[in-house]
Amino acid sequence: MGMNSIFRNQGGDYIASYSYDEIISATGYITLYLSHDSAIAPFRFYTETVYLAGSYSCTVGSTTDQSHDMDFDLAINKPLNIRGKAYINIPCYISASTGGVDMHAEVTIKSWDGASETIIATGSSLQSNYASGQRQMTVIVDVPLTTIKAGETLRVTITVDQDRNANGDNSGTLYVAYDPGNSKLGTPLSSFTTIDTNMIVWLPTKINE
Repeated sequence: MGMNSIFRNQGGDYIASYSYDEIISATGYITLYLSHDSAIAPFRFYTETVYLAGSYSCTVGSTTDQSHDMDFDLAINKPLNIRGKAYINIPCYISASTGGVDMHAEVTIKSWDGASETIIATGSSLQSNYASGQRQMTVIVDVPLTTIKAGETLRVTITVDQDRNANGDNSGTLYVAYDPGNSKLGTPLSSFTTIDTNMIVWLPTKINE
């Protein structure tokens, strides 16, 4: 289902359970699946592994660079304290025709008040040259203690850059998958035979002591 959950950071009318590691580190994690459903909203978070079969593709030629970014939004109805290391998995499939594809991913966590964005933290993967095949890029973001206020939006911007190599002789198509249900149905998701197709954010939250 769509992301209509309310995340709370104070006690009162709910029960929360944490692992021992979470308790001693005072950090819990929310698992969020990222996807796109044009019938509901552009890009958004889901808390369940619903089937949406989402993917994004872009082709880089021997004389061009490409950069494509996706904003995933979550409306916050109660104050949310975030802190710790956020982990983001970005599944990709590369169809390279010449020289592979040089690429890396960058993730920026922000708050948005409806008029302007405030950058909270940014992390990136290493730049590497990839031949045709499947790749699971993981980005770690160190998030400082930040309170997302009620009425604001938590925004995660994921950018995947494709670049020409030094000789300018690489080209190919990059597919980025974001299917919460990991269905692998249809093109290009059926090409993801050895990795999952769900793009996931593990968001760190501060546990009140």
